[in-house]
Amino acid sequence: MSKVLKSVGAHVRLLRKARKLSQEQLAERAGLHYTMIGAVERGERNITLENLARIARGLGVPLREVIPADTRHSETAKDLIALLTVADQSTNELILAVAKLIQDQRTPSRT
Repeated sequence: MSKVLKSVGAHVRLLRKARKLSQEQLAERAGLHYTMIGAVERGERNITLENLARIARGLGVPLREVIPADTRHSETAKDLIALLTVADQSTNELILAVAKLIQDQRTPSRT
């Protein structure tokens, strides 16, 4: 299994679970067989770009969202990214504000 396939598959699974969809529900929305979704999530299928686009549509996200921006993110960061993709704008702004407050508390003042 390729590291890229495993990374994309794990990200698809994260996005699917964040939307509380089963593999069968995502497959139906994407017009694919549920075994395909499972194989993609496990990194066992070298999926075509067309089928990846179908999965993105099934998840209700742009294609770029199903491809992890950085495979080096920690699991916590991946979970946070998945939550941000399904949250509304005001929730995302609140999360960002809290993150900035935490960062400010952890960063020593340079005054």
